[in-house]
Amino acid sequence: MLALLSSKWGRPLTGQEHPIDLARLDFVARAAELETPILVLHSDDDGFVPSNGSRELAAARPDLVTFVGFEIARHTKLWNLDRERWEGAIASWLAERAEPSTGNAADGAPQPA
Repeated sequence: MLALLSSKWGRPLTGQEHPIDLARLDFVARAAELETPILVLHSDDDGFVPSNGSRELAAARPDLVTFVGFEIARHTKLWNLDRERWEGAIASWLAERAEPSTGNAADGAPQPA
């Protein structure tokens, strides 16, 4: 199937206008290109997408990629398994990256009356 997605001759079967460059989808190999912080929540029991790629990406770019591993959650079921942990991981990650307000009107922070 991947050969169909990545080749011109697969167009009639896939309906894609252009082939997919599968190498560009390997974010572990392209980790040096990342510029934006990323939070990855992934279950080791994901039956569709193995967690090793997520773990490898976090290991390749620990300065930008935060990995939070789950177990037993299966694919897209993290919130259902442990809502508090899922929400807490996101809230903590966002709080760590929140820019402190300078109190200046220019930064959009509320001003005292």
